[in-house]
Amino acid sequence: MSPPAQVSAFILGDPYLREVYASVYRTLAGLIPDVGGAVVEIGAGSALGRTWIPGLICTDIVPAGELDAVVDAQQLPFAPGSLRAIVVKDGLHHLPDVAAFLDEAVRCLTPGGAVLMCEPYWGPLARLVYTRLHPEPYDPARPEWHFTSGSAWDSNQALPWILLRRDRARLHARWPHLRVREIATAVGPSYLLSGGVFSRTPLSGRLLRIVHRWEQGRGRSLDRWRLSIIVSLERIR
Repeated sequence: MSPPAQVSAFILGDPYLREVYASVYRTLAGLIPDVGGAVVEIGAGSALGRTWIPGLICTDIVPAGELDAVVDAQQLPFAPGSLRAIVVKDGLHHLPDVAAFLDEAVRCLTPGGAVLMCEPYWGPLARLVYTRLHPEPYDPARPEWHFTSGSAWDSNQALPWILLRRDRARLHARWPHLRVREIATAVGPSYLLSGGVFSRTPLSGRLLRIVHRWEQGRGRSLDRWRLSIIVSLERIR
């Protein structure tokens, strides 16, 4: 894994990757509730999200010089009702105990606040990619929401599907004061052509940016071919 600052510089310098990240973070920024409190990102890496969400408090469990704090998402160091949003981009499926995180999120969010996430999707293309082509595990058969973790990079990319599809009733029963909204799918098949951040192909970033903009214009008609989903968990009381 490259140092976070180098990864951020690479993303920001590539026309395609910069636009993909910008579209996701701008969508998340537009969902931040207009209530009192701070906005915190967990799993923030090199604090790239601050590029599009000014004032974002960037945290991660892995130290990096760009972060505001080193934080365990399952033991948040924030006062009750002090946050209006918790941003999680590709981080939920790395948490070994999602229930512990959601308990902490509910405690820290002010009423009307929300957990705003971009996580792996479960459409046909996404399932193929995550089960056959991606190095991280995708285990939809895991009976529980937790897994044994020896590293911050351990994960189960099927966790969003488990929570939002297979165990949706259980999610509502455990946290009845969280309103789940599936906002939109995101990141089209152009991401595969690009190779992503760590396996970037020689294809022109400017050309791929044109393809991405075409994908963005297709709306929900391209859902089957998307790789990510944007979700809001709003604390309604």
